[in-house]
Amino acid sequence: IRMFVSPRRVRKCHFLQICATCFILCLMIFWVPFDNHIVSHMKSYSYRYLINSYHFVNDSLSISRDNPNRVSSYQYLINHREKCQQQDVLLLLFVKTSPENRHRRDAIRQTWGNEKYVRSQLNANIKTLFALGRPTDHLQKTQRQRELELEDQKYQDLIQQDFLDTFHNLTLKLLLQFSWVNAYCPHARFIMSADDDIFIHMPNLVAYLQSLTQMGAQDLWIGRVHRGSPPVRDKSSKYYVSYEMYQWPSYPDYT
Repeated sequence: IRMFVSPRRVRKCHFLQICATCFILCLMIFWVPFDNHIVSHMKSYSYRYLINSYHFVNDSLSISRDNPNRVSSYQYLINHREKCQQQDVLLLLFVKTSPENRHRRDAIRQTWGNEKYVRSQLNANIKTLFALGRPTDHLQKTQRQRELELEDQKYQDLIQQDFLDTFHNLTLKLLLQFSWVNAYCPHARFIMSADDDIFIHMPNLVAYLQSLTQMGAQDLWIGRVHRGSPPVRDKSSKYYVSYEMYQWPSYPDYT
């Protein structure tokens, strides 16, 4: 008895074999980092309830009252204490920026960060400020700083402290914002921290904040909640966190 096999069926079998082989090879190559990632998240989530414990956070992760003053006591190189004095400010909008990102700041000034536009078209008073540190380019830092001073003379919207503007100093930049708000604009109804590489739909944002004001919202914090997130231990990642910096397998829930 002769048996005939369709050429199409043979090609289909070969194709499935090739696909299966490729899948197995990919699994072998990527399984170790993938497996480590899964284990890391499972381990971190198992610690979540301990990390979120009120007493644990206060005993292990809090700092003394003197330390906040130390880390936020960098000298102001550029400041505008009067920015929102004696004004009813709906939103104080802080934009994290770097000294070299002049084109981004200009784009924001002309679009969603334009205070005059929001006041005239949306009937709301907002204040837009750019938070930054010192230039990191040692060869051109004097020239770059002079350019920042000239820029600020024109726009009056830079807030600069005397720390190096690096990725790992983003925490200092955030502390700058909290410290400045507490000292010079505590009456602002809402505070927002943004980046200079995003776009904000101001009509939607203003309408939302005005509705919250009418509702009498207080002690409100808005953002995506990260639950049981593990620190990144991959030394090749820009987000790498060493055990010396943070020893626990999970962060407290945060936004």
